[in-house]
Amino acid sequence: MIDRTALRSLGQILALSSIFVVPFLLTVQYKVNGEPATRPLFTHGIVLATLLCAAISIAWRDIGIESINRTKLLLFSPHGVIITIMFTYFGVISLIGGERATKDFIYFTTWSITSSYLIILLFVSAKNIDKFLIWVTLTIIAHAVMASLVAVAVRFGFQADFGEYQLIQAPWVSDRLHGYLGEPTAFGSLLGLSLVCVAFLQKKSHLSIQILLFVALSVSLVWSDSRNGLVSALLAVVILLGLSKRYLKMAACVAILIATYFVLSPSNLVDDGNSGLLESAQGRLVRSSESVDHTDERTYIWKEVWDRTSNGNTFEILFGHGSQAISNEYRSAFNTVLETQYDYGILGVFIVASLIFVTSIQLIKSLRSRRQPAAFGLAMLTFFLVFSQFWTTLPRWFFNYPAFALVLAATLCALIQQESVPSSQGTQSSKDVNRFRSD
Repeated sequence: MIDRTALRSLGQILALSSIFVVPFLLTVQYKVNGEPATRPLFTHGIVLATLLCAAISIAWRDIGIESINRTKLLLFSPHGVIITIMFTYFGVISLIGGERATKDFIYFTTWSITSSYLIILLFVSAKNIDKFLIWVTLTIIAHAVMASLVAVAVRFGFQADFGEYQLIQAPWVSDRLHGYLGEPTAFGSLLGLSLVCVAFLQKKSHLSIQILLFVALSVSLVWSDSRNGLVSALLAVVILLGLSKRYLKMAACVAILIATYFVLSPSNLVDDGNSGLLESAQGRLVRSSESVDHTDERTYIWKEVWDRTSNGNTFEILFGHGSQAISNEYRSAFNTVLETQYDYGILGVFIVASLIFVTSIQLIKSLRSRRQPAAFGLAMLTFFLVFSQFWTTLPRWFFNYPAFALVLAATLCALIQQESVPSSQGTQSSKDVNRFRSD
């Protein structure tokens, strides 16, 4: 007979380790500019996430997700209905789109569903939302610190080969940090998300550590030269601390980010270059104005994708071409709305927008009762929305941190709603939860 306490402890260990190990496996990549990235550990991450979900569920088989009744309430909530419709619709359109579209949809479905499930299981392990959020934020911060250390080492010449994967400084971004995430934008998304997590930490006894982390991660973010990550983090931090009514900390975080942006640059950190990041950004704007039709410019890419979308027939405009179909025409839309519209049509954009709208409305309503968790969820939603304007985040077949921020916001919103379920709707559920918490 297996001891229930030991089994539950095993579940907690698996839940904590999974939220750290799985994103690492899913994000390791090597990328050559304009070419598909090599992700040697992605399949391993998908398989491991699925096995961990099954293993943790077995370890907590007598608990479920806080009871069958609450699971039913979750499935038939606005979130559950919209998400079910979204995956069903995406699946049907991808089947129509052919084998490649179907395969990409399966990858997207697997990582997004397993991520949501692992988040919920981590919540069950934590027993309350506040402790759960501490675990999640510390895990993301640990990821960012590890990625930054590796990125700095690679920038200064460290190299390693693991079969088809090469951990080297990409020549097309020789002065920008990226490390094992393969490209500065992906690295910047992790660093930006981690800054929001550091800003969320509240223990005053650890204030000096928080300041040190925020400054160090800000330097790494600026060194990556990911302006998308910087702006997304800045706005998300303002939303988080503004809604939390921590105005002094908000002013300090904003000041650190802006000062780091204007003072530092990749060249200043590693060689004798004299140009700051501001001058670098101004130079890029000048070059952009001189070559509006350059194929690397966002405006050019958006125009190309829009032309391909608008030139389709009525069925393609309404329902799209299937998962990642844009890659057959153009390497990427670099805009989530445009790519979603091309792949899944106007109806697909409407479904994703509905999920975002419902999530934001319910989080805003939760600010009175659960201010800190709701503010964090809205900050995650802000980070996703801002980052998605200049990078394709959802629905992509591969894992990325802005999309994970949306998954986290939606799951957190659902958990807050379930926490406030009236006893008349879940009497048996409350008994199950109390029994779980007393064990």
